Amino acid sequence: MIKGFIAIILSIFVAYGANSKIDNQLPKTLENIPLGIIVEHSKTKVYASLNNKDPEKYGKYLWHFETSISTIKEDLIIIEFGAFIWDGKEWVFGSIYNRPFNSEEFAKWYSCENALIEKGKTVTDPNNWQKSNQLTGEKKRTLWYYIGENKKGQKFLGTSEVLMIGELEE
Repeated sequence: MIKGFIAIILSIFVAYGANSKIDNQLPKTLENIPLGIIVEHSKTKVYASLNNKDPEKYGKYLWHFETSISTIKEDLIIIEFGAFIWDGKEWVFGSIYNRPFNSEEFAKWYSCENALIEKGKTVTDPNNWQKSNQLTGEKKRTLWYYIGENKKGQKFLGTSEVLMIGELEE
């Protein structure tokens, strides 16, 4: 009896995964790109602080963290990156420019000439952020993604999630 129960549970995990909820899936635009980039944030849970730099432009609250990128197997040029926010039903794209960021922005923000990440090297944006005018107390899941291309034109993906806490850091 117990062996049968364990077999059923294992078959459910194999068929659906430990957590089959749709909120663990990638956005449709990313789901068919093979993994090839490692994305690491300095924090996985980020509390707000006051934005004293440009509150009138992007909002009076700031969620600040660093993001580091490296490749898994080969040199890659980052051709696109950005973020999706989980709205409770699906991942919704968002950026300050209402478009994905490009190679030139990556090269500048990550101090990475020509947006080329060499195998074995790590590049870091020390000033990654999100800003808002509201603190709702909510926790917002943000999925950062990076798409790189090798010399053959093959695309590879890396993602990492950050949880933005809608409260001031104590």
